[in-house]
Amino acid sequence: MVALYDEQEIMDRFVASEKKESKIQTSVEDCKDFGLSKSEAVNRIIAKYNLLKDEAKEKVDLYWPE
Repeated sequence: MVALYDEQEIMDRFVASEKKESKIQTSVEDCKDFGLSKSEAVNRIIAKYNLLKDEAKEKVDLYWPE
């Protein structure tokens, strides 16, 4: 029984993490589409998703193709 609970909890956390990552990607793409600078996008990602600056910069670099 405990193993099933642990598996479900792990799956729930994975799904939540994937949803958050998808939302971050969409936010970065929206920032680019609306003409914001990368710096402005980083600041918005920090504020919206409560990430550290380095984490937010990594996400922007990842989802903002040149």
